[in-house]
Amino acid sequence: NDDKNNVDKNVNNDIKKKKKKKRINNTNKSEDNYNNNNNKKKKKNNTITFQTLKKGIQYFDFKIGNGEAIKRGKKIEVKYIGRLTNHNGKVFDQGNIKFRVGSGEVIKGWDIGIIGMKLNGKRRLLIPPKCGYGRHKQSGIPGNSTLCFDVSILKIM
Repeated sequence: NDDKNNVDKNVNNDIKKKKKKKRINNTNKSEDNYNNNNNKKKKKNNTITFQTLKKGIQYFDFKIGNGEAIKRGKKIEVKYIGRLTNHNGKVFDQGNIKFRVGSGEVIKGWDIGIIGMKLNGKRRLLIPPKCGYGRHKQSGIPGNSTLCFDVSILKIM
């Protein structure tokens, strides 16, 4: 829960930045809802709810994108930022990468968490250790780390 609280704080900070310092009066404001592919995202008082996929991977869509949803086997290019949830959101990696979804070229959390995204979509993935790097320490990543990735779909090939 500490990991999720840290990520919630980072998400809330991201939301506040995107509001460009506009004051929002949440009194008498109805809850914003939208429905996409039977997945509901509720936003109330600047808090978000993550959806849960198999193996405990959680996601939140900042932007849905357009076109067909990505399926297993599609080759894509993404832009990403990777953060550690248990180290106050410390960035451990960022860049662009091309890979085939579901082929094991990237960590399992990406292979599962990117399915369903669309071109120009942006999603935050919370990936438990078993779908990231597990107990193994990586460069800049302690073992048993829950990972947070902000992923944007640049190309679907």
